[in-house]
Amino acid sequence: MPREKWNYRLIGRLADIIEAEISDEWYGSIFALAQKRQICGEVSPQYSLLPDQGIEHILRLSPE
Repeated sequence: MPREKWNYRLIGRLADIIEAEISDEWYGSIFALAQKRQICGEVSPQYSLLPDQGIEHILRLSPE
């Protein structure tokens, strides 16, 4: 991709994500670039191994 077509806002945002300390706020910030009506998320088979406390924590962070 030619340099003039690079999305510098996105590149800067990704650099911020990479360098930040991992926390609930950090995790939520990963999805901050999604548009209002855009569905955005991630999935991992490891989620099937979460204990009840882990699932309850996720539901508190994102109840919808």
